[in-house]
Amino acid sequence: MAELKNKQIDKSLLELDDFYPSQGGDVISVSLVDQGRYVLVEEIICEKVVMTFFNAETMTKMSVDERYKKYDGLVTTEIKGDYILSTKITVDQNTGAEKIHEEVVLGESVLYRNDRVRYFKKSIEPLWDRFIDEQNIKLESKQELKRNFSKFNVMLFPDKVSYLRSRFRGLYKVRYELGLIPEELFLSKEEFLAFDNDSKFRKALIEMLELESSIVGKDACQMYQNILRQCDQRNSHG
Repeated sequence: MAELKNKQIDKSLLELDDFYPSQGGDVISVSLVDQGRYVLVEEIICEKVVMTFFNAETMTKMSVDERYKKYDGLVTTEIKGDYILSTKITVDQNTGAEKIHEEVVLGESVLYRNDRVRYFKKSIEPLWDRFIDEQNIKLESKQELKRNFSKFNVMLFPDKVSYLRSRFRGLYKVRYELGLIPEELFLSKEEFLAFDNDSKFRKALIEMLELESSIVGKDACQMYQNILRQCDQRNSHG
């Protein structure tokens, strides 16, 4: 754990050099946290982030065991109408790292989950606001999918093939460069199931894959089966 060099440091101008790193470690960050009650020193040791806390008033170092007993497993809840917002703190006994698990629950359903470090360098929006933002994004995504399907549904068959081909080419290259396998998964499960309501979708998909097969160097039937296996658990045989 990091050690303090001088108790007379200026807490408004904390610097990395105010602390000795642990053996084999490097101090990477020093900051005031928890409304100025603690000084948090972060180090990198063997590729892991190790945290050391000091009481900001006395600059006395707090042991990991002390913070573990005080905070590990601590749960706070908030009620927003029918929703329950909960946060749970975990403290790693080896590194001192403190994390928070967040949930938004409605009845028996967990609608939102998130894990994050307890102390951010920048301010973070309240849990409720982040949940609402995510719900709005999901709603917007569903509406866009509905619009895309409506357009696809009225296309002539050659246009359906062309539409799928343009989507395939754009995302195949991205997935290939990112090393995402199989690269041919150019539709999300939600998109596949929506487009599958069109009676000619699968025929257009197969024709598109046959056209692209020689370009990407992969068998069309195998790509089709891979897409079904990932997107349509009802029928992986087409």
